[in-house]
Amino acid sequence: MKNIIDMILNMRKMEVEKNILRMSSTPFNEWLQSILNDFKDELSLRNISLAFTPDTTIETMYFDRSQCEIVVNNLLTNAYKFSEENSTVTVSTYLEGNGSRVRVTIKDEGIGLQEEDIANLFTRFYQGKHSFQGNGIGLSYAKQLVEMHGGIIGAQNNETKGATFFFTLPYRQEAADIQSTPQTYLNDALHLSADIDYKQPQQDSIEKFHSILIVEDDRDLCNYLICNLQVLFEEVYEAHDGMEALPILTSQRPQIVLSDVKMPRMNGFELCRYIKQKPDLNYMPVILLTSCVDDASIEEGYKTGAEAYITKPFDMDLLSIQIQNIMHNHNIVKKHYATIDIPIPKQENLNHINEQLMLQFSRIVNENISNVDMDVNFIAKQMGMSRASLYNKTKGMMDIGISEYIIKCRLEYARKLLDATTLSISEVAEQSGFKHSRNFSTVFKNAMGMSPSDYRKKDSRPS
Repeated sequence: MKNIIDMILNMRKMEVEKNILRMSSTPFNEWLQSILNDFKDELSLRNISLAFTPDTTIETMYFDRSQCEIVVNNLLTNAYKFSEENSTVTVSTYLEGNGSRVRVTIKDEGIGLQEEDIANLFTRFYQGKHSFQGNGIGLSYAKQLVEMHGGIIGAQNNETKGATFFFTLPYRQEAADIQSTPQTYLNDALHLSADIDYKQPQQDSIEKFHSILIVEDDRDLCNYLICNLQVLFEEVYEAHDGMEALPILTSQRPQIVLSDVKMPRMNGFELCRYIKQKPDLNYMPVILLTSCVDDASIEEGYKTGAEAYITKPFDMDLLSIQIQNIMHNHNIVKKHYATIDIPIPKQENLNHINEQLMLQFSRIVNENISNVDMDVNFIAKQMGMSRASLYNKTKGMMDIGISEYIIKCRLEYARKLLDATTLSISEVAEQSGFKHSRNFSTVFKNAMGMSPSDYRKKDSRPS
């Protein structure tokens, strides 16, 4: 129990503070071998053999040894739980991605994974359908630690028997401490009551869009994104660099593009610039997903016309919500697909110039939805015009005023957070850009006919 509480407290600390990774240069295979040696005695109690097949080309690399040891121990413990007696657990290391990443796999010969469990294994408090159920915390904690390093973690069933868990780490990490503030994984960390009910968005209640193109050269991350975004889109197309994406853009016409930045042949900046300069493609919103966090890269991303610039590591739930928000805001000027309960421009008054203005307007609103200071003056400054000029340019295209429009967008974003996360009401208010939770609750009730708390209760939702 103490280990569980320690993990929860550490997770909570990661959520409310900036967490420091203590990076040090370490011979990776030797470090991993020492952890495995410590684990052999425990495995031998059930006559489980432990095999290690290292990639000998992997040399020293920078990572946080103590944090990564937690990851390995969690995965080994998981393999131990689900392995049968007289079986073998095989740990392997590989270099992949043209030598940019180290991949660690832990393969067991146990009972395997239920298909419905695979997508949720790393969700906090999720317990699968195995006969050996855990607390649902360890794998979620491991996921946070791996993502803080800029890696990914996952699992899959073996072709024959058992399952393989894996995680990746950047091989050429900088020799310095990395300061990271993980995305908040909600305030559920300290709720250890028996009636914990992790809220997953109901698949049949999520509005599906038509199509998305994911452009990512990391195959594991690409597959991870595909798996998670299939619930939002009827069609999910994939490409592994910008050049591979070009024919898909013209033949399939995806609604939105989610692209990595660092890719061979054509990078994300070049791809975004290409899309925005093509009259028949420039309606497509582009989200750049990247580990480039310097100001120059962020500035370049927005200069290419990207609707959003999201840095790794990222939280999948919030990324999904942001994609939905961008799609809904984009439909302000293009009613190609689904509509939502926010006002749309008068289509008869839109021309190409007005369309570009409204795209810029909706992009600024979307990117600053959590900014309590976003108002008419803020948007006007961002668009390089006076308050009066902004009002005059938008009044013919919108049925309501700008301030009312901002409130409606904040409420729509808050509604999605209530649907898809377990953030507290005050946290939802903060994420949606409301300064005070009491004011948020009042505005929400006036608009939706019920309080945020009542809206969240399943039996109070309108059918």
